[in-house]
Amino acid sequence: MQVSDITSRVRSLTYNPSTANPQDTDLIAMINQVQQALVAWLLTQQPDFLPEVQAKLSYAEGTQEYPLPAGLSKILLVEVTDMGLPIRLPARHFTERDLFPGPGEPVYFYWRNDSAQGNLIGFLPTPYRDGNQNVTFTYLPAVPDVALDTDTPTIPVELHPALVYGVCVLQRERDQQPTQNFAALYDDQLQKYASFVQHGRGDERRRVQWRP
Repeated sequence: MQVSDITSRVRSLTYNPSTANPQDTDLIAMINQVQQALVAWLLTQQPDFLPEVQAKLSYAEGTQEYPLPAGLSKILLVEVTDMGLPIRLPARHFTERDLFPGPGEPVYFYWRNDSAQGNLIGFLPTPYRDGNQNVTFTYLPAVPDVALDTDTPTIPVELHPALVYGVCVLQRERDQQPTQNFAALYDDQLQKYASFVQHGRGDERRRVQWRP
């Protein structure tokens, strides 16, 4: 379904003459909100839904933070690779930076998003040396938001009905209307998809037809 199909369906399902007709921009924001929630749920059902991506960076003496790709949703692994065997760095929260006065050989990493600089990875303590492509990090890419009527959400088409019902829930909440029916339909679609993955898509020996 394209965005125009989803917004049209939501308007049809949630029409109420006593409330204002939702704007396209509001519905698109809701679509993106529900899609991100569905992606988080999908990763619990299909951990390989998003492809893992590897990238490298180099220590620079006295530099604590380094830019990361913009389309990044989760860092899975950070390893230092120029000290013999790869050394895995555990994650810490960026607010703990003051606990690690540097410089020194990093033993932790943190990840934060800066409103001006975007995604940043930092090391604790601050590297005392230069490196040459000596840090490998593995991450999951972010699912892009939709913006235009002709855009299609990235999630599997089998979950588009759940996306519609999830947006209906948000729209009803905005209008201060009951949401139980749409919430139940949303949950039902998730259960159907989980069964589909377990018995159909996830097992080539059994062909299960998708029925929304």
